[in-house]
Parts: sequence; structure tokens; C-alpha cells
Amino acid sequence: MPSAYRVSHLKIFAGIPFKKQGAVGSAPSRFGTLLGLQNDPDWAQLQALPLDRDQVKKICRDVAFPIEFGYISAMAWGMQSAGNARMAWKQRARIADHLLQVRAGDLSPKDAFDLFCGTGKVAGLGPSYLTKLLYFFNPNDTCYIMDQWTGKSINLLTGKHLYIVDNTSANTGDIYQAFCDEIDQLAKLLGQTGEEIEQRLFSQGGRKREPWREYVRQHYPGNQSETRQVK
Repeated sequence: MPSAYRVSHLKIFAGIPFKKQGAVGSAPSRFGTLLGLQNDPDWAQLQALPLDRDQVKKICRDVAFPIEFGYISAMAWGMQSAGNARMAWKQRARIADHLLQVRAGDLSPKDAFDLFCGTGKVAGLGPSYLTKLLYFFNPNDTCYIMDQWTGKSINLLTGKHLYIVDNTSANTGDIYQAFCDEIDQLAKLLGQTGEEIEQRLFSQGGRKREPWREYVRQHYPGNQSETRQVK
């Protein structure tokens, strides 16, 4: 069940306006080169410029595109590291099978996450990159990106430790479902879409951090345990 929120933190969060994210990451064609696909004519249609969220979603959800086109586009957008990219690409048949199920739209966030757990696990895809794929491929818009900043933000706003920070591989489908439910509740509370809330929770980092990212950095309780599971 979604939580009540810490009033002081929620007031700050609610007061920071939504800023739509533009194109980020690297071009899919460049990411394809990283995977050794530069001389393969099957991959010649990969876009040569970085993409924004809407462009990546269109590729991932359009059955006219090979499922791998969407995968590469999402990983390029998210700037997956070279080592993890090559490791995961070795398991592309498993990835494609999982993503076809996600794109069908019949899975809850928990069930979609659980596809990539246990015997379905893909080396090189931790929760941050796995949930990028769920976000882009799920046509129901019920899956959101769960990384350290969106996860910490939910922990801070709820006063609970839903997302496990210090051992990200311990995050489960149940945790992911709870995380997505919290975003949906925040969306209703603040009159925005879940996607807008997720982008606001992430905020931008870098040399000049955006206000919510800076607030989380200053207020996140780093001396508290991050190992408590969702009940």
C-alpha cells in the first residue's frame, strides 16, 4: 500500500516545477559500434543522433522495429557502460524474449521485473538499466525507472527504505512494484503523470545539480540501514 509522505520533504518537492528532459546519452549507432555492429547492414537504420524519451519509446513499442533496435536505443539513451553493454549483449536472445513479453503489455511492474530475476537474470543489467527497459517497452506506462536517485527520493519522501541502496542487486519485483505504486500516488496527489513525477524525482546531476537532486544529496540519511525489505 502506498505511503503517507514526510510533509517537509514533500513541500520542497512539490514546489520544484517539472522540467522536461531532452535528448540525452549517446547515439544508438554509436552504441551499436561499441557492440561491434558497425559493419553489419542489418543495423544501418540505427539513429545517428542521441534520442529523447519519446523517440526511444516509439522505437521500443513499435512492432515494425526489431526488438533489439529498441534495446540498443534504450541502452544508448541511458549510457550503459562498455563492459556491461558487451556482457549483456552476449545474452541478447534472452533479452529479446523478455522484452517481447513486456511489450505485450500483460505484465504488472512486479512480474516484468521478475522476468529478469533468477534463471531469467541477464548479467550486466542491474535494476537501473533493467527498469529503463521496462519503462520504454511497457505500453501501459505503469513502469518507471528505478535508479539510485529515484529510489533515494522515494525513500526520503516516504521515510521508509523501500529501495535498497547499498546492495542494488537485492532489489526485488515486490520492491519495484511498491516503488511504482508510490510514483502513481504522487502523480495523483500532485496532478501530474507518473512519467513527469519520475523525471522530477531523478532531477539532473552534473556540475550544476538541479534543485531536487541537490536537496536529496543534502538530506538523505546516509547513516541509516538500506537493507530493510518491503513486507
